[in-house]
Amino acid sequence: MIDDKFFSDGKSLRQFLDSKKISNTVFTNGCFDILHIGHVSYLEEAKELGEFLIVGLNSDQSVKALKGSDRPFNSERNRAKVLCALESVDAVVIFNEETPEKLVQELRPQMMVKGGDYKKETVAGAEFVESYGGKFISLSFIDGVSTTSLASKLVNRSFLSFLPNNEISKEGQKKVNKLLEQARAGCISSLSRLLTLVESQPEVRLHISNFLIKQKPSLKSFVVGFTGPPGAGKSTVINALIGPWCDAGRRVGVLAVDPSSHFTGGAILGDRIRMQSHSDNQRVFIRSLGSRGALGGISESTAISVEILKYVGFDRILVETVGVGQSEIDILSFSDCVVVVFVPESGDLIQMMKSGLNEIADLFVINKSDRPGAELFKNRLEEHLLDETKKRFVVSTVAESGKGLGEVWNLIEEILLHSKSGQNSLARLTLLGQETSFQSVSATLHQRWKQWMVTPEGGKKLHSYQTGEISLSELTDFFFQYSN
Repeated sequence: MIDDKFFSDGKSLRQFLDSKKISNTVFTNGCFDILHIGHVSYLEEAKELGEFLIVGLNSDQSVKALKGSDRPFNSERNRAKVLCALESVDAVVIFNEETPEKLVQELRPQMMVKGGDYKKETVAGAEFVESYGGKFISLSFIDGVSTTSLASKLVNRSFLSFLPNNEISKEGQKKVNKLLEQARAGCISSLSRLLTLVESQPEVRLHISNFLIKQKPSLKSFVVGFTGPPGAGKSTVINALIGPWCDAGRRVGVLAVDPSSHFTGGAILGDRIRMQSHSDNQRVFIRSLGSRGALGGISESTAISVEILKYVGFDRILVETVGVGQSEIDILSFSDCVVVVFVPESGDLIQMMKSGLNEIADLFVINKSDRPGAELFKNRLEEHLLDETKKRFVVSTVAESGKGLGEVWNLIEEILLHSKSGQNSLARLTLLGQETSFQSVSATLHQRWKQWMVTPEGGKKLHSYQTGEISLSELTDFFFQYSN
C-alpha cells in the first residue's frame, strides 16, 4: 500500500493520474526531513481541498543544496516512506532541482498549497498554476514548530548530555582521592589510571591541583626538562641517565610528550619503546603523553602529571618535549633544570638563540658529537654564551656509546643542588591551579558556544558578524547573554 503511493518522477505519476482519470489534484512540496505535528496538520488540511494530494519531496541532493552539507538527517527514501504512511497523502514524488517548478509543469495540479510563512510571489510554480486557471492557497502553520527548531533542540540535548560538568562529583572525588592514595603507596596501575584521567578530563585536573596545593611541598623531588629539535636524541640521552639515578637510590619518573594521533588523541611515537631497558626496574616509571595539538612542546596535562609524580614520591622527574621552536619553551615553567639537546646539524645557531633557548637552558648538550662539524658548533655556541650573565654549561656527548653522559649527569645534579624545589613547588601549584581552572572554564564555554551555534539565534548572529553587520565584541556580548 505504501509503495503504491511512491513515484520516482513526475512522468510516471502523470501517467498514473491520466489512467485513473484523476483531475482534482492538490500539490505541495518540501523537505519533510523530520516529520512533526506541524507537517501532519498541514497535510491533513491540504487534503481537504481536493481529491488527490501530491507531495513533491526534495531529493537528498536538493536538500543539501538548500539546507547545507549536514542535511538531510533522513534519506529521501526514508522520508518518502514516512510520508506515504500518512492517510492524507495520496502520492509522493521526488525531484532533484532546488525548486519544484519543473515538476509542477509536468503534473499541472488544480491547486498548489504552501505553508503560511510563504508568499505567492516567492513560490516557484505558483504563477504557472494560476496561468491555466488553477489556484494557489497559503495554509497556516502551527507556531513554533519547524524541522530547524526541532533539530536545534535535539542537537542541544545531545550536547548537554555529553557536556562535562567541570566540577567533579563527590563520588568522583572519592575515586580520584583513592587512586592518589594507592599511587602514593606504590601502586603503578593506580598511577597510570590517574595520568589517563588528567589527560582526558579537565575537571579531574582541577580537582587534583586543588588537592595537591593543600599538601606539604616535596623538598626532594626535582624536575629536569629535556627539549630540542626532533631527532637530536633526547630519548637516548634520558635513557642513559636513568641508570645512574637509580644507582644513587633515586626513584625516576619519565614523562615523554609525543605527537598525538588525530584519531585517538594518544601519543603516536611512544617513547617507552625507546626506554625498554628500564621496564622491569621498580624504581622507574615511564609514560608517554599525547601533545593533543598543544603548543609549547608540552600538553595541557603535563604540569599536573609532574605534580602527581612528585606527590607519589619520585625524586627525579624527567620531562621530554615533543620538539622545540619559538613558542615551545613552556617547559621552563615547571622545571628546576632545563637541558637543551642539539646535534651538529641543528641549523643556524643565531635562529635557535632567537627562539628563546638561550634564556631557558641551564645545560646545552651537543649529542652525536662524533659527526663532522661538532667541534665548530660547540665553539660557536660557547662564544655566543660569553655575554650571558647566567652560568650555562655546554657538553659534547655520544649518547649511544655513553660518551660525555657522566659529565651531563654531574652537572644536572650540581644545578639541582642550588635549586629551591620546595619554594618553587608551592608557586608552581598556585599557577597550576589558575591554569587548570582556566582550562575547565574554557571547556565549558566551548561546549556552550557549540550549543549556541546550532540555535537559529546563534546562527543568525554569526552570519551578521561574518557579513560585517555586527562586531566581534557585539557577537561576544550576545553569546554571554545566551550563556547566562
